[in-house]
Amino acid sequence: MDQEEISQMEILKLEAGNLMLSPYYQLDDNKHGIAFSPYYYYRYIVDWEKVKTIGVNGIEPDKESLTGRNTPSSIDPAQKTLYPFATEVIVAVREDCPKDSQAYKIYEMLSTKQGQDIVEESGYIRYYSDK
Repeated sequence: MDQEEISQMEILKLEAGNLMLSPYYQLDDNKHGIAFSPYYYYRYIVDWEKVKTIGVNGIEPDKESLTGRNTPSSIDPAQKTLYPFATEVIVAVREDCPKDSQAYKIYEMLSTKQGQDIVEESGYIRYYSDK
């Protein structure tokens, strides 16, 4: 394939990159750029003073606004968090996963207080159950 035959997808890959940090590299070249990235990357990996978060309706993304705790009743219950651009990351195993497998052991460990302490110590936001 010569250079004139580069597909649109290949151009997008070249522009956007294939790394989790690619949005930050793109921002380095575009002072007016905007990107979406996991809070963890922004908070603990990037550490660039020139990259700022965007508040939505006056709400900045932080540990409190991303957990869904203390969310006013005026917020749509389906939203679950005060900051509107958040999602939960879950750990799951198949129903037929052997109980003695490493996957199941990790799943069980992450469901304990000790596992959630490790999640939080790693810089992620622990899961808070209503139970």
